[in-house]
Amino acid sequence: MYHEEKNVQQFMNPYLAGILLGLVLLASFITLGTGLHLSEGYRDITSWLTNKIVPEHFAGNEFFKNLEKQQISGFFIVILSGLAVGGFLSAWASGGIRVENERGRLCGPWTRLWLAFTGGVIAGFAMNFARGGLSEHFFSGIASFSTGGLIFFLCFMAGGFLAAIFTRRQWHD
Repeated sequence: MYHEEKNVQQFMNPYLAGILLGLVLLASFITLGTGLHLSEGYRDITSWLTNKIVPEHFAGNEFFKNLEKQQISGFFIVILSGLAVGGFLSAWASGGIRVENERGRLCGPWTRLWLAFTGGVIAGFAMNFARGGLSEHFFSGIASFSTGGLIFFLCFMAGGFLAAIFTRRQWHD
């Protein structure tokens, strides 16, 4: 089913959500001495799984060369668990737990899934190229007064607006 107007759910006030996110970031800096670095954890899990499943590919791959002694950090496990539990609790509290494929009237279900998958792959390559993602460069970068964090965010937003030019027709009649 395509996306239709539904009963609008009451979401958290965005200003309150921003303050809470800032407090989580502050707690991360105070307790761990570092900001939120999620994409590094995904990279570590990918390298660890690759080494376990196909060690011959891992050994011959230039990307994994510097990650060979890398361990999955407890920090990432705690953050990932918190994201999963927090996301579930937030969706449950707002009545948003359901499985659906939201899309425009002109966008078929497989097209929507393909666009989502392709966007995720592009974002993954971009995060590797940029040495981190939104959490590293924007949240943690801005919190530590990094000029690179601000530049990353501006480029991130510009990329999103450019991508919207090509995909927004999928959502309109």
